Amino acid sequence: MINRKRIRVLDVTLRDGGCVNNFNFGTEYMQDILSAQEQSGVDFIEVGYLDSKNGSESGRTQYVN
Repeated sequence: MINRKRIRVLDVTLRDGGCVNNFNFGTEYMQDILSAQEQSGVDFIEVGYLDSKNGSESGRTQYVN
């Protein structure tokens, strides 16, 4: 019998992509990326590293308050 387990997809665009632009995507661009990820049906979206010493509230994925 064939085991038909569902494959789940994790998208790390906002995490790994942030290594290139210092996690500074800008709010509008982040929303566009998230919208595309949701429309594509990915199961999990990783948005960035949580680091209270780096980042700012606006336009970055490396910030947690």
